Amino acid sequence: MDQPANYLKPETVRAIVSSRFKSSKTKISLNTAKYLSVCFNCLIQEAILRSGQQCVSEGSEVVTSDIVQKITTQLLLDFGS
Repeated sequence: MDQPANYLKPETVRAIVSSRFKSSKTKISLNTAKYLSVCFNCLIQEAILRSGQQCVSEGSEVVTSDIVQKITTQLLLDFGS
């Protein structure tokens, strides 16, 4: 199986997550950022795949925000289980 695409680098995830901490003393380890990066990248890749499939099933050639909205609920439910 191919490696998943790296849409979000661990450093980016670390910066995003750290920006939401209330205390400047709170830190996130690089290993945790790497793990979250892998999870987010899988989620993004699955969203792209499902959006493309939905687009084809509707006979459209362009993935629109409406199509992404259609797949989002089930995608989050599937990832949450």
